[in-house]
Amino acid sequence: MFDEVSARDDADTPVDGDSASRQADIDPLGLLLLRVRHGDQRAFKRVYDMTAPRLLSKALSILSTRDTAEDVLQETYVRIWRNIAQFDPARGSAATWILRILRNAAIDRLRHDRTIARYQTTTDTLPDLPIAPEPVTDRIDLDRALARISPEQRASICRVVVHGWTHDEVGKLDGVPTPTAKARVQRGLRRLHAALTDLPPDARVANAAEKALA
Repeated sequence: MFDEVSARDDADTPVDGDSASRQADIDPLGLLLLRVRHGDQRAFKRVYDMTAPRLLSKALSILSTRDTAEDVLQETYVRIWRNIAQFDPARGSAATWILRILRNAAIDRLRHDRTIARYQTTTDTLPDLPIAPEPVTDRIDLDRALARISPEQRASICRVVVHGWTHDEVGKLDGVPTPTAKARVQRGLRRLHAALTDLPPDARVANAAEKALA
């Protein structure tokens, strides 16, 4: 996938103490990454020069704009530097490892942008008619209802409804199977709905008064 490094460059610095026979089994890009593992910034620069054009092209095929693709490209190299200890040439090629990091960075950016877009309204999309603000008592009632469900259900609902996480992501974070995470959210939403419809008398009166004055 990437351009090869000359044999002269490969001989510049020692590689992780490996024998010559083992080095012969590692592609040139992998040899550079092994040097990066030892903090070799010159090798890291050469990794960038070798891979950046192809990685940018791959990022552009996933993302919508060049600016976003360039941001993800930068994030990819930051992750390469931070996670270089995880690179193991025995488990796969260097190109595959780097592409996986790029895809993960691109997916994280898409997920982030999707969540922001879901809860962000620009002035161009605002309707002409004024919208009444959400009554304060409604927010208070919601806080009261949330306090009546379990912390696990409350956290799961916030992650899925507010932050846009998938049930699979919630399950991995909580260390439970995806069906369990999904069931936890569904049960929590049912209990939340029941709590909202079973408000104490003072809350119902305040809510009715707020709506009458709106």
